[in-house]
Amino acid sequence: MNRLHHLKETLPFNLINNSTYENVEFVVLNYNSKDEIDQWMEKEMTAEIKSHKVRYIKTLEPLHFKMSHAKNMVTKFASGDIVCNIDADNFTGWGFASYLNDQFNKNNNIYMKGLEGDAEGRACLWKSDFLKLRGYDEKILDWGYEDTDFYYRMRDQIKRSEVNITDSKYLNTIKHNELERMKNGLYNSEIEFGLVMETNGVIKAYILKKGNQFEYLTIILDLKHRTSFDGGMINKNETRYGEWSLKEGSIEFRDNETKNITVLPTYDGGQTYSAPEGIYQKAPKTQVCFYYSAFKGRLVFQENINFKNEVNVNGFGEGLIFEPLL
Repeated sequence: MNRLHHLKETLPFNLINNSTYENVEFVVLNYNSKDEIDQWMEKEMTAEIKSHKVRYIKTLEPLHFKMSHAKNMVTKFASGDIVCNIDADNFTGWGFASYLNDQFNKNNNIYMKGLEGDAEGRACLWKSDFLKLRGYDEKILDWGYEDTDFYYRMRDQIKRSEVNITDSKYLNTIKHNELERMKNGLYNSEIEFGLVMETNGVIKAYILKKGNQFEYLTIILDLKHRTSFDGGMINKNETRYGEWSLKEGSIEFRDNETKNITVLPTYDGGQTYSAPEGIYQKAPKTQVCFYYSAFKGRLVFQENINFKNEVNVNGFGEGLIFEPLL
């Protein structure tokens, strides 16, 4: 959604770099973008669409970008036996489609993924496996852990072996900041800012949302894995919801369930807030969205493992799609 500036850089190169593979198809999804992607696709990609090298599809329904749903939509429309999710900021590298075909011909009991970074979500697999799994779990509403959960189910349910794409020529991406990653997502539209405190291996956070709603979270840290999201898990038993309001020199929180009121005063203009358990630091919106999204995604993933949850039982990648340039 709204990533035409990346697509302009990657799609022409990706078409050239895979031009020697006759049966390649690029499916481009316009996920209700508000940029000029329609005009650019018509101007630059009409010949490729007519030759069936590119298939351009569009939906007008989503209000916010939901990674799992978008991946499910676009993958369902792919016609190939082997499918590969490539983000708009990813370059495939020369001969990538041929390389995939060779790998799956050598061993048909695999799936492949990018080794690390922004290419880690590049999932390559049999389309039949994708359909058996019912796609990415759409309970994951924003960015983070949708691919980790998907890869786990590939191994656990389909019994495929994981093969990492390690050759750097296939893993180039356009570098960007976390604001670029999060700005079109659901949580960015909901969250104002956060108040965060870490003490004794626990993160405590007030997530202040639009409409004066708040969510209070505690996240238990595994200090051995502090540098990754695997180092933290939301404690659902301590999650609370309610309403917040700004008072002079403080923020007031009213708990929906207990009706208790908690007042956190500030003595430095709103950068820190005092509580009996310690000092909460004000965290910027983009940082809060990034970590909140990741920890929420990890919670869904962990519950899928623990409870063997079925995924997308009512359908996946649903919605009205049309091909505007046909």
